[in-house]
Amino acid sequence: SMLLPWYSKSPPALREHPVLAALAILVCGLGLTVVISMLGQSHAKERIQGRVDRQVHRTYLSMQNHLFTYEGLLRGGRGLFEVRGKIEGDEWRRFVEELDLPHRYPSVKGLAYIERVPGGEGERFLIKYSEPASLNPNAAGYDIGLDPEQRGAAIRAMESGSSAITAPIYFKDSGTE
Repeated sequence: SMLLPWYSKSPPALREHPVLAALAILVCGLGLTVVISMLGQSHAKERIQGRVDRQVHRTYLSMQNHLFTYEGLLRGGRGLFEVRGKIEGDEWRRFVEELDLPHRYPSVKGLAYIERVPGGEGERFLIKYSEPASLNPNAAGYDIGLDPEQRGAAIRAMESGSSAITAPIYFKDSGTE
């Protein structure tokens, strides 16, 4: 009785049935363990979900920033044509060289000017200038209108005056994009 002072003050039923007392303590302990475990799991789940949500948001902002950057490059090219009217291939080459794509925009492989060519067989969308030409030597004259996705993007860009981004164009002869 010295070791278990609570036992002497417990209800007579528990004193008469020590196994019942032990079971009651065990059930209460297990119940508390389950409740605490569930609360801990819930808290851990919320922490993990918060981390995932923050990472998704950071990734979204990074992608949005990259797309705005790429759109700025395209708007710069469009501005060149609006200011100068018609330009020649060497002017497009100098414009793209000044952008310093490999160092300032390493994920941009090159920039192309696509010219809409109406015709009796239907309009075509031909790559007139593509720089750096060394990366895509077969790009000039390629009709992006042959691919439905590329054609749709060209029409959307033409009609809206905004940029339209698509998947890369792969040139079969050179194996580049």
